[in-house]
Amino acid sequence: MGFTVEVRVGRKRTIVIPKAIAESLGIVEGGRVVLKVEKDKLIIEPIPDAVWLALHGEKIAEISWKEVEEISVAEQEKYIGAVRQKASMKEEKHVEA
Repeated sequence: MGFTVEVRVGRKRTIVIPKAIAESLGIVEGGRVVLKVEKDKLIIEPIPDAVWLALHGEKIAEISWKEVEEISVAEQEKYIGAVRQKASMKEEKHVEA
């Protein structure tokens, strides 16, 4: 589907993307786009958000649920160890005082 639309450049060089074009490309308020300059042309490309990419984007790696669980347990153990270490350091300072 091709669109050619003329828009006005506003204050501070603001360009408003027409609703039909924004909707067709999935551009939403607060979304991000890439601006590219090629010769004398400006190209605006939408950047899909992370959730959309996770659900619909190209898969470049694979991990099993077991691996996810193992990583999660390891990270939780590191966190718990750090919390315990902080608590024991506070306890030692309290005893010294």
